[in-house]
Amino acid sequence: MSAAENIRSRFHKNLKRTHHLLEVFRTLHRGGERASELHADVVRAAVVFMHATLEDLLRSTEELRLPLAPASAFERIGLMLPGADRAKERLTLVELAQLRGQTVNEVLLRAFQKHHEQSNYNNEQDVVGALQRMALEIRPFESYFSDLAAMMKRRHLIAHRADRNPRFPRLTNVMKIKDAERWVATVETFGEQLLSSL
Repeated sequence: MSAAENIRSRFHKNLKRTHHLLEVFRTLHRGGERASELHADVVRAAVVFMHATLEDLLRSTEELRLPLAPASAFERIGLMLPGADRAKERLTLVELAQLRGQTVNEVLLRAFQKHHEQSNYNNEQDVVGALQRMALEIRPFESYFSDLAAMMKRRHLIAHRADRNPRFPRLTNVMKIKDAERWVATVETFGEQLLSSL
């Protein structure tokens, strides 16, 4: 299986897991009344997982397209030396000699992988930056940004604020299944378009 096929397969598996969480909600919550907190938490878990699905897709496709990345994609990424814990912005010739026998692409890939171990995509600018680093046109993806931004903002509230309403801290924000369904559809179509551009 090629790297692109592996990314596509993992993306579909992750989407399926997100869909399963939404199906659990539908099974638990029958009827028109407001969902219980427990039921709504299943949808919140789906939102967190769909964000992780998006991040995994972006990180993986960035890594795959790394050889095509413009030089500016490496602007804030240091080089990794064998056995080092941290990346270095500048190397001495002695340090550079430790990289003998490696291709430039191998050195760049290792630096990119180390940098992206701590990276995340939390807003529209992060997604745009990823597309730019992949040397892709932004315009074909613009229609997805509004829903992706809303999903990422909500995921942040869920993961970092326990989805509490800032005006009424004893209450959680209402979690609507329709929002989660729209967001997962957006992640899916955005992902398919991104994968088709590889």
